[in-house]
Amino acid sequence: MNLRRLSAGLLASALLSLSLGIGLVSPAFGADPFYEQRLREGTRALERGQPEEAARHLRLAAFGFLTDRDLLVESLMRLAQAQADLGDSAAFDATFERLTDVEQRLSWYSQAEHDPDLRQAFEDLVANRVPIDTLRRFPSFADLVRERLAADLDSLPPRPRRERLEQLISEEPESNRWPLLLARLELEQKRPQRTVELTGTILEREPADQGALCARGIAYSRLQNCPAAVTDLARCERARVDLPIAFAQVDCLASLERWQEASAALGALPTSLSGDRSFSRLRRRIDRNLKETAPAPGAAVDQAAAENPVQEDTPPPAIAEETPQPTPPRLSPEDESVQARIQTLLSGARTSGDLDRPAALAADLADRYPDHRDLQLQAAEIYYRASRWSESARYFRRGGDIPANRPGIAFYAAVAYHETGDDQAAEESLRLALPLLKRSPFVESYIERILGANAP
Repeated sequence: MNLRRLSAGLLASALLSLSLGIGLVSPAFGADPFYEQRLREGTRALERGQPEEAARHLRLAAFGFLTDRDLLVESLMRLAQAQADLGDSAAFDATFERLTDVEQRLSWYSQAEHDPDLRQAFEDLVANRVPIDTLRRFPSFADLVRERLAADLDSLPPRPRRERLEQLISEEPESNRWPLLLARLELEQKRPQRTVELTGTILEREPADQGALCARGIAYSRLQNCPAAVTDLARCERARVDLPIAFAQVDCLASLERWQEASAALGALPTSLSGDRSFSRLRRRIDRNLKETAPAPGAAVDQAAAENPVQEDTPPPAIAEETPQPTPPRLSPEDESVQARIQTLLSGARTSGDLDRPAALAADLADRYPDHRDLQLQAAEIYYRASRWSESARYFRRGGDIPANRPGIAFYAAVAYHETGDDQAAEESLRLALPLLKRSPFVESYIERILGANAP
């Protein structure tokens, strides 16, 4: 019997002993240095491009590591590489079968600790050489199967691809991969509403899923629901490197007349994107409107101020209330200086990033004076302007009832509550704001989202 048959037979005998309950020799004694040397020599031979010599060393190593999980798995993966390089398909198949036997009986392949690049190289070989129906039998190759299926789907025309994806969704209802691929297909096929539905299911399970956020943001932009689009695209990391996503974000900010934010988003793009001619007309529009709406020196520029969702004869939200209120706790001289610093920072704010510092100062004051309602509302308003909904809603709740003569603040509270899922509080705040609220496309979009069929 030659050495190859002997090593294969010993492995089969050892696995058979395990299945019969006899067990294997404990690996606590450590690997034999001779076989460790064979593994090293085989690895070096592979690196030198000498697969025949590598296979000879690695067959011996695999024979000697029958009781050592990590070294056995590494030897078999490297042996498979050598056999693939030799073009010996039968030997590769036999090595793969040995490895899957070990995995089925002991879960050693899935538990082994080794270089991730080695596993990736091995699985690349497996993906190209092993039938997918074979791979399906082994849970440890589930991700590899999905990669293969996804690659195969790319070659299908839209209609059969949609049918296959819907089948995969029904087979793996908990997987996010297939609904995301279908959502992207629907986007390509000009069915953005279906994309919104599919990505919404994903985001219910994984609220920060990047693929779903980016796809839904583009879908919302194509549905001309720009308030929803910019909310998603602000969290889409690819908005700074992907041209269609970046354009959708900047275009929606401009559609909402959020000129400062649109300019900042465009300016944050690498020149390889921002220099694309698709931005030329949009850039001119943004620059023109920035000049036309340039604030007087000392005026705060942000979305909340630009929208100004109150009647012209109603003063903008301010810290001082117009209706009598209980005397708030008096601020110390030091904290009065902090309050002045907050107003100075707000007056110079040009982008949402400029609000980070005043927000932190305002939150600190509000936390140290929890009974000071004006400070709670100040922190809530700044966080609203920065689109940090959770923090905004928290301080609005602490601030308590909002006077009817402050519709802007009531509207901000409604938006913050809505974005954090508190629909009842959102509706109550919005109805408080409605009598004096100045309507704009931005305001109308939130009225429809919060009140729905009950919108006036």
